[in-house]
Amino acid sequence: MNLIWAIIFIAAGFFLRFQINKRQFNRRNSAGIEEFKSYGNAYTTQMLEKIGRIVGVFFIIIGILMALSFFFASHK
Repeated sequence: MNLIWAIIFIAAGFFLRFQINKRQFNRRNSAGIEEFKSYGNAYTTQMLEKIGRIVGVFFIIIGILMALSFFFASHK
């Protein structure tokens, strides 16, 4: 059961980071510059994306640690 949760955490972390990068890519114009409606929108979006990236990395690390604990605990 622990291994299933590890896989779910790792997949969720990669999915979250993928979606954030996809949204950032889709906001770019033909010159490669991100476009926002206002300064407030840009600030809020960028802060939420930074937090989302950190959460994604946290999920990946937690998933890896859970998988390692599963493999090391099962071989004792």
